[in-house]
Amino acid sequence: MEIKLAQVIFQAINFLVVLSGLTFLLYKPVLKILEQRANKIKEAQQAAEATLKEKEGLEEYKKKVKKETDKKAAQILEEVRALAVKKEQEILKAAKSKAELEVENAKKAMLVEKKKELERVKKEFAKAVLQAAEKVLGKSLDGKRHAAIIDQQLEELLKTLS
Repeated sequence: MEIKLAQVIFQAINFLVVLSGLTFLLYKPVLKILEQRANKIKEAQQAAEATLKEKEGLEEYKKKVKKETDKKAAQILEEVRALAVKKEQEILKAAKSKAELEVENAKKAMLVEKKKELERVKKEFAKAVLQAAEKVLGKSLDGKRHAAIIDQQLEELLKTLS
């Protein structure tokens, strides 16, 4: 068995041609597909990381908004409480002044009624005194004398009642 140099060279050239053809036709396209796939995976990972960062940012923003909202709600609640206290004081003041006015009106009405009743009692008393004086004296009294006696007796009666 003899090694023929021409056949070895031909086989080497043939191997190199097949190797080059396979490299250009299979190996490079497969590497290109694998590289594209790796790039897609890398982009997907970056997008996922960006989404996670965005989610964390949204969570942080949500907490911040909730904190601000709670703060504003507490402030509004305090304002409403202060307004309620102020309104309560105004209502109490108005009710007190109304009650005082009603008491004053009742006192005035009572004084008017007292004066009316006093006048009525005075007239009845004057009649009674006049009738008693006529019976005691046996004669009728004139108006001036009669009024003077009545006024004197009423003053004494009021002094004893007071």
